[in-house]
Amino acid sequence: MSGSSNDQTAGRVCPRDWQLGAGHLRTAQSICADCLWVVGGLYGNLPALQAWQRLYQLDVDAGLATAAVFNGDFHWFDAEPETFARIEREVSEFAATAGNVEAAIAAPNALIGCGCAYPASVGDDFVERSNRIHQRLAAVAAGHPDAVDRLGRLPYAYRATVAGLRIGIIHGDPDSLAGWALAYENFAADPARLSAQIDDWSAAAQVDAFACTHTCLAWAADFPAAAVINNGAAGMPNFSGQTWGLATRIAAAEHAWPNALATIRRQNTVLQAVAIDYDQAAWLELFAGIWPDQSPAWRNYHQRICEGPKHLAAAAWPAAR
Repeated sequence: MSGSSNDQTAGRVCPRDWQLGAGHLRTAQSICADCLWVVGGLYGNLPALQAWQRLYQLDVDAGLATAAVFNGDFHWFDAEPETFARIEREVSEFAATAGNVEAAIAAPNALIGCGCAYPASVGDDFVERSNRIHQRLAAVAAGHPDAVDRLGRLPYAYRATVAGLRIGIIHGDPDSLAGWALAYENFAADPARLSAQIDDWSAAAQVDAFACTHTCLAWAADFPAAAVINNGAAGMPNFSGQTWGLATRIAAAEHAWPNALATIRRQNTVLQAVAIDYDQAAWLELFAGIWPDQSPAWRNYHQRICEGPKHLAAAAWPAAR
């Protein structure tokens, strides 16, 4: 299991059928666009979805052939029937891959739990609470059988072409739906080793870039074989002291987004981390209505939602401009 612990407990297990190998990207469903948004880790944040929709519409209004892929974990905090149904309805208007959240909803398994495949660095108490979040979310989803059926049919990856650049759109890492090999911690610890792994993945997948999410800490780098951009989370803060989400925008260089936080230029294409500046007050009100004080999601995520994680933008994209 790529990047995961050997601790065989719920929330730490990555099922064998989630481990497809990077080669499966060669035959993944394909998208061709002038501008592509990749939105990972929305986590049921409706105000973030609305803020991103406004950004997407700007590209549409500019006359670009614009597409979007939600690359998993668009559900999570929306463990309330009306909010779940709205997230599901609006996301279903776009292409999407399964994240571990959606795959675990579609095929619940007590051993898998939330399906996060957390590494050993994540404490058991956090993992246990994540499993309880998943249980409540899955119970809400069960009241929407058509949605559960749709989630079960989502692919695990897409590939896209933008201005000639071939992009592999994944949730975790190229080998595994819930893999942690593209976590920021691995990049920071040994970028040379990760670069060698990306050489192999790029050759197997036949892509020039990977767009991922899952691990919740954003970073981006342009390796010799392929660029990597991990948007962290569209629906949660990504850096210390800030309260906005991030999405990935990929477009021809001449259509560069003016307010991108970081940009990687590769061939004739730019890959950009773009802030999703959602209504924080509205989100806190919605979140508290579903997950009150001391509930599992409150204990795991409330501090991050209010203050951001202990992660700095300067570390996230040291080589990006």
